[in-house]
Amino acid sequence: MSIDIKSLDDGGGIEATMIKHQACWHKSCRLKFNQTKLDRLRKKVTHEKSSSQSECMQTRAHCDPADVKATCFFCDEPAGSAGLHNASTYDIDSKVRKCALELNDTALLAKLSPGDMMTIEAKYHSKCLVALYNRAARSNAAAVQMMHPGTAKTFQDYADAIFLPYISKYLETAERVDVVWDTYIRNSLKASTRKRRGKGIRRRVSATTLLPPKWDDFLRVAENKTELFKFLSGQVKNYPVHDGKVLFATNEEDAVSTMVNADMSNLVPCSQEEADTRLLLHVLDAVQKGSRKLMVRTVDTDVVVLGISKFHQISPDELWMAFGTKSNYCYLPIHEIVGSMDPKICTTLPVFHAFTGCDTVSAFGGRGKKTAWKVWQVFPDVTDAFEHLLLMENDTSESTLSVLERYVVLLYDRTSGLESVNDARKWLFTKKSRTLENIPPTQAALKQHVKRASYQANCWNKALIRNPELPSPGEWGWCTDTAGWHPLWTTLPEASESCHELIRCGCKKGCNNRCKCVKAALKCTPLCHCNGAC
Repeated sequence: MSIDIKSLDDGGGIEATMIKHQACWHKSCRLKFNQTKLDRLRKKVTHEKSSSQSECMQTRAHCDPADVKATCFFCDEPAGSAGLHNASTYDIDSKVRKCALELNDTALLAKLSPGDMMTIEAKYHSKCLVALYNRAARSNAAAVQMMHPGTAKTFQDYADAIFLPYISKYLETAERVDVVWDTYIRNSLKASTRKRRGKGIRRRVSATTLLPPKWDDFLRVAENKTELFKFLSGQVKNYPVHDGKVLFATNEEDAVSTMVNADMSNLVPCSQEEADTRLLLHVLDAVQKGSRKLMVRTVDTDVVVLGISKFHQISPDELWMAFGTKSNYCYLPIHEIVGSMDPKICTTLPVFHAFTGCDTVSAFGGRGKKTAWKVWQVFPDVTDAFEHLLLMENDTSESTLSVLERYVVLLYDRTSGLESVNDARKWLFTKKSRTLENIPPTQAALKQHVKRASYQANCWNKALIRNPELPSPGEWGWCTDTAGWHPLWTTLPEASESCHELIRCGCKKGCNNRCKCVKAALKCTPLCHCNGAC
């Protein structure tokens, strides 16, 4: 569409001219000249002007060829004919940092320590960046295969094709690799917890035995895992390694190593049942023998919590946690996390973790870790109470229990001024119409919960001791029967046994000697089927 702009102006401007002549227009014609199209046209004209003034367009990643002294961030070689690129986005820095951690590339991590790649003006060959990404991709593939046997047919195939290549990948960038397994003790507290995860299929483990078709079911049986770990530890012991490299692997209370006459006096014999605690013993041994930068691979939150609480006792320069799986996989710099936290918070973190719910201690209904952490920040008095639980005193003092009660009340109602969980239960149930699942536990139930949290935190607190002495769980909020250990939820009698007003009968043709109310020597009420008419 062509328009003669001069014809729209009589001399007083286009707007005045159109008003003077009472100009009208079609709506469809007006839409052809909207503001969006005008803005696009302005940008186009501006871009064409800037392009005509520039003889050569360069990308942000392009490096000035005059910078002849620049070297590649990865290979430390000069630009060469391929040229160098500038690290121009934070995305590159995050990807490179992630790859370096996945590969445990300490040299690259050291280069990244001063700051992000943009800040330090890093330059690189594109082929070096691609090579780094490819190395990390191969490492991730091995880690995924470690979870399941894949195409392996026998346990020896699994060791040769899956397990040992995974371990050797870490040996490429590390001087020492420790493989730490759980130990399965009959009738232990942890054994009772594992039983609740389901039953599996028993399968003997040997080099020529065929792998079970259902791997997850196989791993649910403690005897299966004990034999598998023993078999894989034997494979580690006989694995050939280069000079200066060493492998360690636990074997129930013992341990094996590729090093002849290796000093394992700090490691064995060890009665630690869980790998969560035992691996920190191996971390401490590595530090005492000269290792300063370490990485722990885990999928368990307990290990992260213990790493933070025991960092100052272990005292490495750097401690990383490769944590999670798949899309949740990440690297946690424990040394940086500890540096940003109050030492008292670090020490009592295992108590917080146990108190708010873990494998062996129940959680508060509808109240997760984030909510509990926020309440801790606004109610720091509970830190001293957590410290007392860590000491594992025979009887929790009234002052400590009152502080913990107040913390639990705030966990369920941040605006409450009540101190007692029993009072809070009554208030939330009657005044705020909360359901039974959304109110605090009774004081009697909380006391047993406190005992269990104290016991579990004390177990974790002894992670750096080879043979810790622990009291019986029966004294700390658990009871046992033929099925194993289970929580003692409360010392109060059941409501059905203590609250007779809740008893009701279902008599349809008059009450007789079989009537529940008659047996309890009570009169029928409107709750009964007879509506209290008997």
